[in-house]
Amino acid sequence: SGFKVEKDTWWILKSSMISPKLLFRSKFLVATICATVYANAWIFAIMIVTKMPIGFWLPVLGMSTLMIVSATAFNTAVGSLPWICEIDVHSQTHRRRPMMRFATMALTMAVNIVVLVIPLMIWQFVFIAENRFGLLEDYSIVVVQQLVLLIMLVSLVLLCLGSNIIGIKFLKKNISS
Repeated sequence: SGFKVEKDTWWILKSSMISPKLLFRSKFLVATICATVYANAWIFAIMIVTKMPIGFWLPVLGMSTLMIVSATAFNTAVGSLPWICEIDVHSQTHRRRPMMRFATMALTMAVNIVVLVIPLMIWQFVFIAENRFGLLEDYSIVVVQQLVLLIMLVSLVLLCLGSNIIGIKFLKKNISS
């Protein structure tokens, strides 16, 4: 969901009256809404087919929505970086910067693991520990799951704000030059 597709028509975006803020937010919202609807429709269908208890539907759909929004926010911001989307702002060279691309992709994977995978694993561990082994009898499983959900929501807001700042900054730089 970056801006690599717009590489050949970048001059149109530069000459239009579309602000970098509107461009980034439009791309982010379209990617998020389409991905969320598509993924949650399939997840919902799987929950119906597997006859998952209704009490689990909201947490499962909520977790998938959080993960999709986090991933699209970060990936849209990363996709707006000039060395990732390969926009040649001066039309002089066709440098691809492979080391910068590799470092950016490694950072993207690390952030996705910290923001998405680890909280999801904690959420699942709490659920499995309580339901299968009874390890958390003295603790309220609802409180632990709500704390993990709160941490994920806070990280989602911070990630969306950070991605918005990064994406708009680089798009503004690329459009104005």
